[in-house]
Amino acid sequence: MKHFPILACLLFTLCQSCGERELLTSFYGSWEVKKIELQSATVRADGKLLLSVSEHNIIELKLEENTCHGDIFFASQDEVIISLQLCTEACCDSEFSNLLKEALNDDFKLVFEKRKLFLQNDQLSIKLTPS
Repeated sequence: MKHFPILACLLFTLCQSCGERELLTSFYGSWEVKKIELQSATVRADGKLLLSVSEHNIIELKLEENTCHGDIFFASQDEVIISLQLCTEACCDSEFSNLLKEALNDDFKLVFEKRKLFLQNDQLSIKLTPS
């Protein structure tokens, strides 16, 4: 009985890290960007924009004409830091795409609701669905 509290803490820690792995695994894959909710307005995507996340924490953002690449760092089990580092510069992405590129270089909390993913921080929320 003396070891029960230690065993309970160990079991809780193991279950918590299983949950973390499941959350991260849910984040990997390809997501379609649907909208950005700012404090002052909601802006909807006007085309099919894809955000892909690899298991190597590499991100790819496919816009109308251009593609951006970067890294994702996991600050905690449900918080990420996204850093877009390189974008092609072919002509004519939409205003929404330019807003998205600017918005993604930030820290976000990952929020899963059913089959939707929200990247949220104090300034905005980006809604994505599996593609």
